[in-house]
Amino acid sequence: ARHIAPEYIEEMQGVAEGSGVPYEDILAMHTHADMVHYGHDWGKPRKDAGAGHECSNFAVWGPGTVDGKLYHGRNLDWTTGTKVQSSSVVYIGIPRQGNPFALVTYAGCIGAVTGMSAAGITFGEMTSTTNDETLDGEPLFIICRRILQYCQTLAEVEQMVTSYAGTTGWNFVIASGRECSARAFEVDAGDKVVFGPDDEKENRPPVSRGLPYAVYRTNHPISEKMQKKILEKAGIDNYEVAKIAVRGMDTWQRYESVRLWLAKEHVGKVDARLARAMLQTKPLAGGGNLHSVVFAPSDLKMWVANATSPPNKQPAYTQKYRLIELQRYVGEGQ
Repeated sequence: ARHIAPEYIEEMQGVAEGSGVPYEDILAMHTHADMVHYGHDWGKPRKDAGAGHECSNFAVWGPGTVDGKLYHGRNLDWTTGTKVQSSSVVYIGIPRQGNPFALVTYAGCIGAVTGMSAAGITFGEMTSTTNDETLDGEPLFIICRRILQYCQTLAEVEQMVTSYAGTTGWNFVIASGRECSARAFEVDAGDKVVFGPDDEKENRPPVSRGLPYAVYRTNHPISEKMQKKILEKAGIDNYEVAKIAVRGMDTWQRYESVRLWLAKEHVGKVDARLARAMLQTKPLAGGGNLHSVVFAPSDLKMWVANATSPPNKQPAYTQKYRLIELQRYVGEGQ
């Protein structure tokens, strides 16, 4: 709690008071993502996840899209077996200070791992655990909320991400509709690595390649520093062999599929409909897909699909994508 801003503590206390759920439980909900991934073996398939068993994000703009606008596609893949999707909500907040925002989250949560702000900033994360982790930091749900509420530009996003007290390992794709660009971040407790489009740090074929009009990530890091941390966690000391082995893993196959789609098959064709189709296509589409979202942040629009609950559980990408127009809620003055 000492890493959480007082305004968010007050809001969680309000949720507890209004719902009758103890505050300690509300607080624990917001630390769940960090706790469940703490000590997790990187790359280990999750039960009930199926193909595409973890997350994927891509943001594409300019010559990569039909109209030059930015589109951000995001699949949250974990497991549909916990029934958490029965509490799915879109939380639209209009705070006293900062940007109005829309979070794709769960009942009782004031933060999220997916969302968009009225400033045209979009956020999506992917697990990428390293050996550099702690629970003495700012929870993932809260840093997502803080970025969306208070950042106006990618420069402000970069400053906030690189200075926050990290916990476990994550990849972020954060985009700006106004600036028509995006950044990929690879973070853990000790390091924060920033990638822009066509970043020289990413152009290390055949393992990774960048594009000048897109950024994309799945569940493995691209930076050499983060890769070596993961290998240390797994007890692997041969970096060159590991670079070859990763190409047989699901996370790399999803990363490379996105790259090929954006660089070849779908170059110049991406719009909201095609971004959704990419999220619905293997290897990105998998049985553990909790929610699937397409953002068009320059228009403050997002299309959201959530998984259905057991016993007839179906992954999110098979469900209807519902349009949320944030401008309707924040007014013409924003």
